[in-house]
Amino acid sequence: MLDIKNIDVFYGDVQVLFDVSLQVRPGEIVALVGANAAGKSTTLKTISGLLKPKAGEILFHEKNIHTLDSDKIVEKGIIQVPEGRRLFPRLSVEANLELGSYPKRARAKAQDNLKNMYEIFPQLYDRRHQLTGSLSGGEQQMCAIARGLMSMPEVLMVDETSLGLSPLLVKHTIRTIKEINELGTTILLIDQNVNYALRIAHRAYVLENGRIVMQGEGNSLLEDPYLRKAYLGI
Repeated sequence: MLDIKNIDVFYGDVQVLFDVSLQVRPGEIVALVGANAAGKSTTLKTISGLLKPKAGEILFHEKNIHTLDSDKIVEKGIIQVPEGRRLFPRLSVEANLELGSYPKRARAKAQDNLKNMYEIFPQLYDRRHQLTGSLSGGEQQMCAIARGLMSMPEVLMVDETSLGLSPLLVKHTIRTIKEINELGTTILLIDQNVNYALRIAHRAYVLENGRIVMQGEGNSLLEDPYLRKAYLGI
């Protein structure tokens, strides 16, 4: 479905991704893990069209998309839930969700999708008239994910799912990601909690200093001695 081939990405004169390749197949959860500043968020921004690779290509359903503007990539069904949630704090929960239906592909089904979001996230229904800035961190993360789903993604890219959440909320959020995938949404996941991310991922890639250094099935990587020592402290 999504094929990133040998991309190099720069911020100005500084190269931050080196020959990065990864694939996302239909129905998968694919995790991209690594330390801070490894290049994980840069990878998602490049897929989204916010950054342009200097070399390599990005294919979606075998068609080149890395030359497209970000709004065109959204229309094709690649949706990013950004790090830090990036909600509109002075708008209500429901208004934030409705903004997720901006793409043409999602507008006609906005009300049906809104109903579905309230079924998946019942807490958001209870808070639907509340200003988003007054929500807890966990509720804001739910709202950010739901807003992404309102766009009817083929691939939902979630950046730092558990950032700033308590351990209990991390478990709940990761479980929700798995449930969304089981309902049919393909997911590319970045999370600082390597243990949880790899447990739910069908496949995963490890990024270090802008380079892919390991890849494999999620549970298999959890047993890798280097990864356990470097990222899990075991």
